[in-house]
Parts: sequence; structure tokens; C-alpha cells
Amino acid sequence: MMNVLQTIKSFFKSHQQLFGLPLVCSGVILLVVFYILGLSNHNLLFLPTLLILLGVYGYVRLGKQQDQY
Repeated sequence: MMNVLQTIKSFFKSHQQLFGLPLVCSGVILLVVFYILGLSNHNLLFLPTLLILLGVYGYVRLGKQQDQY
């Protein structure tokens, strides 16, 4: 079990730049698509919101690690 957790941790560290703005953009695009398709009153809106929040968290975390904040 520990080996799996270490593998996941190293994956996230090596691909950290993918968890910032790309997640925010994909969340916004999904949100717009859901509204265009009329899916605005379903629980599917949780997914784009989650992507946007994770993207903002990843972006801020990456900026803090690079001493931009």
C-alpha cells in the first residue's frame, strides 16, 4: 500500500504544472457546455466547480513553491 502512495505522490510532484490553469480552463469549458446543453439543474455542476477549485489550489500551491507569493 505504501508503494502505491509513493507512486501517486511522485506522479503529482512530477506533473504539478497540470493542476493549475489547465484544470481551471477545463472546468470553465465544462460549465459553459453544461449550461448550453441545459444541464444547469443537475448534480453534474459539481464536477466543473470541483475542477475549478482544484485548479486554483494547484496554481497557488505551485506559485508558493516557486516563491512567487
